This record gives sequence, structure tokens and C-alpha cells, in this order.
Amino acid sequence: MRTSDRLPRQLVKALLAITLVSTPSFPQRPPDIKLTPEANRQVVNGVMKVIQKYYVSAEVAGRVNERLRQRVESGEYDKITSAFDLIDALDSHMQEASKDKHLALAYSHVPQPFDERQDFRPETPQQKAEDLSAARAKNFGFERVERLPGNIGYLEMNSFVRPEFSGEMTRATMSFLANTDALIIDLRKSSGGSADMVLFLASYFFDEEPFHLGDWFIRAENRVQQWWTLPYVPGSRYLNKDVYILLSRRSFSAVEGLSSILQHHKRAVIVGEPTRGGTHPGRFVRVHPNFAVFVPMSWFIYPTGTPEYPIDRPVYPTSKTDYEGTGVKPDIAVPANQALKRAHLEALNRRLAKDPSQAERLESIIQGLKKELETTTPRQ
Repeated sequence: MRTSDRLPRQLVKALLAITLVSTPSFPQRPPDIKLTPEANRQVVNGVMKVIQKYYVSAEVAGRVNERLRQRVESGEYDKITSAFDLIDALDSHMQEASKDKHLALAYSHVPQPFDERQDFRPETPQQKAEDLSAARAKNFGFERVERLPGNIGYLEMNSFVRPEFSGEMTRATMSFLANTDALIIDLRKSSGGSADMVLFLASYFFDEEPFHLGDWFIRAENRVQQWWTLPYVPGSRYLNKDVYILLSRRSFSAVEGLSSILQHHKRAVIVGEPTRGGTHPGRFVRVHPNFAVFVPMSWFIYPTGTPEYPIDRPVYPTSKTDYEGTGVKPDIAVPANQALKRAHLEALNRRLAKDPSQAERLESIIQGLKKELETTTPRQ
């Protein structure tokens, strides 16, 4: 089993459908279908089966399923006749019990082959081609890259696209930023993407000697998958310089993974707002020809020298190394619309503290940023 975070386009791939719904953020609403009590029970029972088998925490899985089972037995879901109403009900009930924003139902109005004996289907060449085309259309998640005044690098990313697609763009971007004195990575508008991209990006901020970032504990398989930085990355690594990551309340999923990893290992300073709190990667599992559930399957634990988790039984981590439900807390807490100026100012002040001879070049930029911050109205 391979766990990964999925982008909206990959969500489409997972359901092999043209139109799909899992959250209200999708711009177009596909046609509804009329549901029967039998169909609803098939969906809910399928969801419970998947949660019990794969969900990251056996304890939480049991709690979620008990809530769902009570509602099934009371006939609550039998009254639902709309796919969208079923999604709203199940998402609300699952997330109320789990506090896990990743745990959600998705829908396709076009029925797809369903075989409960095969949870995960391999990617077809057509699906991969469609994913690549979609990734290219959004520039592989890279929205903007530039040099800010004072030779501070700036990179805005709106999604994390798997490295096999985005590797060349990453190489070009990091090569462009190589000669800047500090780097600001803007993830305020990003809601996640590929877990593989988290590891790929993180590797740019460590040297070529593999570094142990932490471990994924996969509950369904009762095993640990170690995460080490890559010995090779294309382009230039960004070493021995200050790095800032901008976050907002909408930052989610893989974004939180990268931010928490670099923050934990003291490789980046987080500026902005606490994130949504959705760090458990997973994938879609079909439970009905028209429905699939996204189920989180693993959690990340940082190395401490001694194991924090027993491998012989699934135990949900209680340490602060897991950000699910709580989010990543910023080192410098400011409203999201002030985060860029604040990080820029912090980078220049640190640069000046390290090298006072830069005062004449940087002082006017610093004073200008201070004035801009004073006149910027915080937005919630």
C-alpha cells in the first residue's frame, strides 16, 4: 500500500470520473442522483469497513464507526435521497467523531466499476497523462518566483505536484533562487498535494548526506516507513541561509507536512497564522459505484533517539509531533495579509545583524517595510 496526499485533480483520477464532489470548494456542481435506503446503507457500511481496516488510528476508527453504526441502525440515512445530502451528513458525522478534516466522502455521478476485493487500482497510462496535462496547466504548482528588494528570494506555490512531473520546474526555480541571501516560501494559498513532493522539497534545505526527517507509521500494515532526505536533487540546494515559510488558516495537508518538518528541524521560521490541521496522508477507496471515501492511513513521528510508539500494536501518537487537528503554529504570529512584509523585514534585519556593512544598502528598504506594515490593516 502506498500512502499519499491527493490534489483535486488526483482526486478525479482516484474516482475515474469527469465530475466529482468532496468539498464545497469545487467550482461546478455535478448532476445529483436519487438514492435509495439500500444504496445509502451500502455506502455507509463500505465506509465503516474501510475506516476499520485502514484508518490511521484504531481507537479513532472505532469511535467513528460506532457513531455511524448507531445512525444506520436508527434509519437516519434511509431518509436521504440526494448524493450531496449524503456527503454532507457523512462528512459531518465522520469529522465530528474524528476531528480529522481529511476523512471525507467523494461522489461521481457517472458510475464506475467497483470491486470490493480490490481496494487500490494501479494508475493507467491515460490517468497519468491526464494528471500530467492538469499539472502542466497550473505550472506544476509554482505560481511566482522573484527576487525581492535586498536580495531576498520569494517563491509562491499553490499546490504540491509529484516530483516526477514537477522536478524540472523545481530545478529551475531553486537554481534561480540560489544566489539570494534568504528565502521566503509563500504557502498561504496552498491546500496541499503530493507527500512525495514534501520529501523532495525538504531535501533542498539539507546537504547531500541523508538526514533522518522522521517516520511514517502505517497502522493498517503495522510498520514504519522511514523518511530520509535525498542524496541528490536537481539544481542548487539552499543551505546555511535563513528560510521563512508563510502560512494562513487555509494552508492544509502536505503544506503543513513540509512546514512542520522544516520548523521541527530548525531549518525554517514559520510566519503567519496557525494552519487547518490536516497532516495525515491517505488515499481514496471506492465503497460504491458512485462513492469513494478518502481515508487517512498514516501519521508522522519525529526521531527522538528512542521509539515513541510500539510497533507490535497500533497506538495513536499523543506527542506534539503530530499536528492533526491542531495545525502548525507560527514562530511569528501575524495576520496572513501581513506575513510577507513581516518575513521580508525579519530577513533583512537578520541579514543586517550578521553583516552591519550592509546598512547603507538595506536600511531604506527596512524603513519602507516598517511603514507599509504600520499602514496595513489586518484581515481575518
